Amino acid sequence: MTHTLQVAVTSFVSATGSGWTCSFASPNVTCTRATIAGATSAPPITVTTNVTTQNAVTVNSSAEVRASTAETNSTNNTASTSTTVAALNDPPVNTVPGPQATTEEAPTSFGVSI
Repeated sequence: MTHTLQVAVTSFVSATGSGWTCSFASPNVTCTRATIAGATSAPPITVTTNVTTQNAVTVNSSAEVRASTAETNSTNNTASTSTTVAALNDPPVNTVPGPQATTEEAPTSFGVSI
């Protein structure tokens, strides 16, 4: 299986799957396994990435599988999907208290505005 990452907006973290051996050589994640029994599905592979931009972005993902032997149906060897990532909303936090008059051991409070 080859999964092509959109490296302009993502960074590779990991790829794992039961019975799979996975590696990364930018921009491709490649996972291989010795065999898959005919007419069955292989265990899933989880590819984990980080989004590296704070802006809203659509991350496109595609994967392709290939067999080392001839197969009867090659129309089901690719898949793709898109995920929209919202912009990072990280407003500044102001924790500076306003002027206060207090006596020793009297409760004092201040607001936090976000």
